[in-house]
Order: sequence, then structure tokens, then C-alpha cells
Amino acid sequence: MCTCAGKTRVNSEEYSRPSVDRILKALSEGMVLHKIKDGGILYPRKFILDTQNMKLRYTGSEKKFRKKKTSWDLSNIREVREGEKDYAKRLEPFDRGRCIAVIFGANHHTLHLLTESKPERDMWLKGLRFAQNMEQYMDQKEQTDKYPFFLTSILHALKKILCALV
Repeated sequence: MCTCAGKTRVNSEEYSRPSVDRILKALSEGMVLHKIKDGGILYPRKFILDTQNMKLRYTGSEKKFRKKKTSWDLSNIREVREGEKDYAKRLEPFDRGRCIAVIFGANHHTLHLLTESKPERDMWLKGLRFAQNMEQYMDQKEQTDKYPFFLTSILHALKKILCALV
């Protein structure tokens, strides 16, 4: 939004962006993305952002006794990168503008994905980052709900210190 001479204009780019609610709804219904494995092998899978259970999961594997994970807790996401910012060799044959790298946990397990288009990639980036922040917020809220007295006492002590400095 821009305010000029007392009038408010809506930026057309900002207005045309899909809302976070619409993005989360689309991602919760699932989309076909391609897992990029070593050697540039692509595996089409239907990826779903499950906001109810706070998981990223996929379906479509034919393996009956799979050893690989098919779902990840959103709380384990450390970073979500655009393909241009990930320098994995497995991405070299692909358009990095359509790639996503999701980094999980302390061991930095990385899930490389290829979307059908750049707008689809941007939708996944925005949705995953929003869900990641939402999960972190819920964790923080849970901690403050557990220890409200502790936080109140810290805030009270900080207030005393600030008053003493003034």
C-alpha cells in the first residue's frame, strides 16, 4: 500500500498475491513435485503440507517396505531455500528457479524438490516458511503457557532494572 497526498493506493502486485490462507489450502490439498535424487533422477510425488498434524509428507512411492521417511515434522525444518541459493551438484541439470531445498534437523538432511513452475515454487516457499514460523510460534506459546509466573517475574525484574537506569 502507498499513501500519496493523503490518498491510499493499493499496490497492484501486493493485491494480486495469493493470500496465505489460499496458499495453505492449496498446499494441504497437495501438489505433484519431483524429488531430486543423486545423479539428477526425478521421482514424481504428491507432496502435502499437513497443517493439522504439522507435517510435510508425500505419497506416491511404490515401495512396500520403505526405509526412507515419507513425512517430516515442521518443527524439524531448519531452513527453506530457493534453488538459486543451494549449490548442490544434483541441481545442475535443472532450472534452479523451480527448485526448493528443505533442510531438516541438526544433521542438515536436505530434501531437494523441483516444481512445475516458478510461481508454484514461490507458493511452496511462502507456505513452508509460514508453517515453519507458525510451528515455532506454537512452541514458544507452549513454553510461555507452562511458565507464566517465571516470565512475569523476569519482566518485573527487567522493569525494575530499567527504572533504576532512568
